[in-house]
Amino acid sequence: MSRLAFLLAVAIVCTASTGSLAITPSLQGTRLADGTLYFEMHVTVGRAGPDCFERDAILVNGMFQPKIEVTVNDTVMINVFNKIPAKFPQVASGISIHWHGLSMWDSASWFDGTSYVTQCPIRQGANYTYSFKMDESPGSYFWHDHSTANRANGLQGPLIVHAPPDIPSPFDTPKDEYVVFITDWYHEEANVMAMRVNRPFVADQADNNTGSFVPVGPPPSLLINNLGFYGDCATRGDGVNGENGYVVPVCNVTSLNVTKQQAALITKDDPKTLTSCGHEVFDVEPGEMYMFRLINAGTMLYVTVCFEEHDVTLFTADTTPVDPQDRTCVDINSGQRYDVFLTASSPGRNFWISIHSQYRNMAPSVYGVLHYTDAPEGQLPTTPTPQPGLAPWTEVETAQVMSNDGILGYIDNYDFETWWGLFVHRGLYGDGVLFGKDARTITLNQTQPIITENGMVRWAMNNIAMPTDPPCQPLQLQMMQDPHWMSKNTVNSSVLSDVTAANSKWTANRVSGKAAHVYIDEEPAPLIPATGLHIAEIKSGDIVDVIINNRPYNEGGASDSDRRVGMEQHPIHLHGHKFWVLGVGAGVYNASVHEPLLNRFNPILRDTITLPRASWAVIRFIANNPGIWPLHCHIMWHHFMGQQMYIVEAKEKWAKPPAKLPSCPGKCIYNFAPFTRAYIQRTYGPAKKNKFQLPSK
Repeated sequence: MSRLAFLLAVAIVCTASTGSLAITPSLQGTRLADGTLYFEMHVTVGRAGPDCFERDAILVNGMFQPKIEVTVNDTVMINVFNKIPAKFPQVASGISIHWHGLSMWDSASWFDGTSYVTQCPIRQGANYTYSFKMDESPGSYFWHDHSTANRANGLQGPLIVHAPPDIPSPFDTPKDEYVVFITDWYHEEANVMAMRVNRPFVADQADNNTGSFVPVGPPPSLLINNLGFYGDCATRGDGVNGENGYVVPVCNVTSLNVTKQQAALITKDDPKTLTSCGHEVFDVEPGEMYMFRLINAGTMLYVTVCFEEHDVTLFTADTTPVDPQDRTCVDINSGQRYDVFLTASSPGRNFWISIHSQYRNMAPSVYGVLHYTDAPEGQLPTTPTPQPGLAPWTEVETAQVMSNDGILGYIDNYDFETWWGLFVHRGLYGDGVLFGKDARTITLNQTQPIITENGMVRWAMNNIAMPTDPPCQPLQLQMMQDPHWMSKNTVNSSVLSDVTAANSKWTANRVSGKAAHVYIDEEPAPLIPATGLHIAEIKSGDIVDVIINNRPYNEGGASDSDRRVGMEQHPIHLHGHKFWVLGVGAGVYNASVHEPLLNRFNPILRDTITLPRASWAVIRFIANNPGIWPLHCHIMWHHFMGQQMYIVEAKEKWAKPPAKLPSCPGKCIYNFAPFTRAYIQRTYGPAKKNKFQLPSK
């Protein structure tokens, strides 16, 4: 059986191959009579072992993380059927699909796929059709669940938007193109791990019903196009000090294709839990040029992608053309994408493509093979396995990736109506956008407070940790139906008490809350860590600057006993817009010091930025896309724990909602409530019958 045929099966395993394995499973669309491209996604649960460890995973049409391909200006309809069994652990009331990186112009804003913003989740046994025009830049995107933690269960995949065939690119045409879909993979259901972070962090506030906080650590493996082996790196052994300042595992790839028996011998794990797996292979012909679409869809890890003895040329970042940069290794954070060109200039042997984790101790690496067609097939490179621990890009190396002159109009014979115009939409670049004065400034401080009412640790922006729900109905619909919704629900942060800040009345998992505490960014940040909706309103046409500071965990906390001063890097993603990255630097942003240093001449334009530890960033966008657009950390666990806010843009210009939205549940799952022993047993059965860990103190 070929690998492609096998990927169409429900049980995903990796089979041996003597040639290229670079075949990503694809959803097949149907072209309707009116030209619409129609897809169906039947979302189910099946067994999968992409890294040799087999567990339940989310499949779409029987495939694991399949690819969708469309063309600019296509009208697409994607009918999503939720067939996930009711007993599969969930931390939300259904699923929703977000199209990561797409702007979703006009009426498409209703199909952005953000639960309780534009729609209620698609409940078990129901279906919902997303319908929108692909009025977007060509390039590499991806789709993923935006309701639960099912992104880490496999409910995601590449989304490739091709340029119109009648608009020629000014660049050489590659011989072929490959998708490099990078995911991190856990050996437990992701929703179960999410349940464990909803337990008291403060020990004396935990009991045998709530259990105690269990952090989500680094995953056991990374995958390239659904392939990898968790036994390649000794993540459970003793590590070594890497030049990146972290303790890293020792890695050793011994086989291109790993049998179940080999996996058991290397990992010492029970063979009953294992299956076969393998490593991705990319075929190249000597002298030819290839495009590699690098997509980091991981839930946690910032990674460095390296091509042994080959430089690649950066061509786009988050689909936007950049000034060409040659790099041997490319840094890419969760949610980011780079398209790169590689020229096959070293024939006669095979080379490593290695992907290494950053900013986490003992996090894994994954390996693929760049196979020259005149080199032996089905063999690993003869050079030693590249080891993790490489230093990530410096601030200078990151800043060197700037926008291509073409999208800025700095080239001769410039014409927005040709190739370059595909990347600049609706006044995104024009007089005053980069060099003009902003009309609206939003300042956000990233921290990790402890909610005093229940002892839970959350991620927050301006001391506000924001749950996905309540309210249990789409926010955009509620605000359209009631023009006074904001004023009715806004909380005066200056009068907060511990109880009102924590929304202590919402302590059950299932709530019927149709309202929620609302905090607006123009008010002072709460002195006490709070939970609720964090909203910034902007007007149509505004030039908006967002200043983001990465601060210590405990800054803004309510307790003087909280001594946690650590920080983490964050990939910050904005829906509905691409933004200009005007600057990133160390410390806290100070306009009098840092504003003269901002790059307004050729900043990079993208939708996901890395906010380093103890650093600031300034991003700018123009309010040209009415809707409600989340701004959040793309580390899934940080997002789940509250690191997000909503930008409410140009309410008076919102399009009418679709005639049929997914029905809303009478009660929704409040994702900040503790998933207690009593709740789990009531929902999923007694301890001996449900297969995942119950809370324990």
